[in-house]
Amino acid sequence: MNPSVLMCVLNWGYGHAARCTIIAQHLVNSGHKIYIASDGVALRFLQKHLPECAIIPLPEYNIRYSKSGRWLILKMIVTFFRMIPTFVKEWFAIQRAINRYKPDVLISDTRPFCHSLKVPSIYITNQIEIRPFTLGFIHRLQIKKFNQVWIPAIEGDPIGGFTTKVFGNLKKKAHYIGYIPNYQDFTTKKKEKKYYIAAILSGPEPARTNMESLVLQEFKKIDKPTVLVRGVAGGSSKPYFESHTLIFDFLTLEKVAKVLSESEIYVGRSGFSGISMMVGLDIKAIVVPTQGQPEQEANAHHLALNRLAIAMDEKNFNLAKALCELENIYSLQNIKNTRIHFSELLKTLAPLKRL
Repeated sequence: MNPSVLMCVLNWGYGHAARCTIIAQHLVNSGHKIYIASDGVALRFLQKHLPECAIIPLPEYNIRYSKSGRWLILKMIVTFFRMIPTFVKEWFAIQRAINRYKPDVLISDTRPFCHSLKVPSIYITNQIEIRPFTLGFIHRLQIKKFNQVWIPAIEGDPIGGFTTKVFGNLKKKAHYIGYIPNYQDFTTKKKEKKYYIAAILSGPEPARTNMESLVLQEFKKIDKPTVLVRGVAGGSSKPYFESHTLIFDFLTLEKVAKVLSESEIYVGRSGFSGISMMVGLDIKAIVVPTQGQPEQEANAHHLALNRLAIAMDEKNFNLAKALCELENIYSLQNIKNTRIHFSELLKTLAPLKRL
């Protein structure tokens, strides 16, 4: 019998929820029983995509960005220490879920305090190295508590660079599982281009709204068909127009993949899951990292270094200028994706004696 899985997912935009949706769907199709634990918009996203899975609410982190990117790192450190009581509540919630549902394996996507001594635990992250040092040190200590680490990238990853590079003793339990989510996870095929530019947004507020305002302002200067997916939780999937821009409040992963396959250019954040979706597609990228978010800044830097995207900061974002520079950029179809069979990888875990 295939092992049952308790999957704990970080609520930070839709990126973590998106890749866990794909992993969970593959495991369900392989005959695994899946339990989903999360909070906030990520939990609602997972419910929409995985209605057959039992849902376990976790304490909410309530993460918000600083209005000024300059203070984001300091705010992250202060927020982390304020959240310690929430981490404790979360850990006890997970232990209760394990006692009730008795899963054989626990998978945690970037919830470093979701682990257990009762069942083997897997940690999913595209940020092996986290900045600043204080949070990175704590993160590495927590990673050591897990039996395996799954990295949703390929070895030598050109997107995250140093953030996905494995080092030291971690090499013994780390597995590169391929880019997730990816358009190939759906029935979407490479299609004739319908849109000149597609903007796909998500992430905590107020950064998401700031980016939306910036995109719409720049789209008005482009006299070609553009499409915007706002990424608003609970929003309608019915389209409407603002000028020549087709707008959706919310789309499922498969429909987002379809929009991207029909677009020549992507504009949006440099979040890891968002870029992963386009790996292998004939599409060029213009990325605008969230101010002060080290992971997105690193992704943007490495994409630009490998000539896989135009990277611009939010304050100086100029779409016309970025479009002029695109001729020197490779499309994302130049990145090759290699995927590991998740079910087979689960079976390599040795069961633990329940306490």
